Amino acid sequence: MRDRLDAALIAALVEDGNADSDQLLSRLEDDPSGSSIVNQLLAWPIGDVRFWALEAAMRIYSRHEYVRALDEAVHDRDEDVRSEAIGRLVDVAPDHVLPFANSLAKRLLATIPSLEKVFILWTLAKIGAPDALPQIALLRSSVPDWSQLARVCDVVSVYLTQGEQPVLDSIRLHGDHVRMEEMCTLAWHVLATPAARDALDQCIANSPDGECRAKCQYALQRWDSES
Repeated sequence: MRDRLDAALIAALVEDGNADSDQLLSRLEDDPSGSSIVNQLLAWPIGDVRFWALEAAMRIYSRHEYVRALDEAVHDRDEDVRSEAIGRLVDVAPDHVLPFANSLAKRLLATIPSLEKVFILWTLAKIGAPDALPQIALLRSSVPDWSQLARVCDVVSVYLTQGEQPVLDSIRLHGDHVRMEEMCTLAWHVLATPAARDALDQCIANSPDGECRAKCQYALQRWDSES
C-alpha cells in the first residue's frame, strides 16, 4: 500500500475486496485529509465504495456532518446504500427517518426477502410508526405462524399499540416462550433502556428454562458488543 492515502486508492481496494477495513479506517482517521477523502468516497460512482464510506463517515465526521451524510445517502441510487443509511440514521437521528415511514411500510407488502422485511419492522419500531400497523397486519396475515417474520410482526405490533411495558413484563415473567427471541431483540435493539436491561437480567436470573435464559444472555451480549 502506498504511504499516502487517497480516494482512488481506497476505492480500488474496496472494489477489489482487498481492503483490511479496520486498518484502512484507522489510517484514514489519522490522515489530515481524511474528511476530504470521505467526501469523495461518498460521491464515488461505485455503490460498494459509497457503502463502505458510511462507516468512514461515522469514524471521521462530526455528528452533525455524519447525520447530514446519512440524510443524503438515504436517497442513494443503490438500494443497499439506502438501507444501510436508514439503519444508521435510525440509531443517531430517528426523527430523520420518520418521513420515510410510509414508504417503508409499503415495502412490507412488496416481493422482497423476508430478512429485509424483518429489518424494516425493527426500523418502524425504532422510529415509533403506529401508522404502519395496517401494513404490518396485512403482512402478518400472509405468513405462517411458525415463521420468524410472523413472530417479529407480533412483537412489533404489541410495541406500537401498547408500548414497551407488555413486552418487558413478558421477558421478566416468561410470559411468551415462543416469541422470547424477538422480545429480547426489541429490548436490546430497539429500546436499549435501563428498564430493558433489567428485564433481561431478571430473565437470566428467573427463567424456568435454559433456552429462554440463553436468548436473554445472547441479547445482553449483543447489546454490550454494540454499545
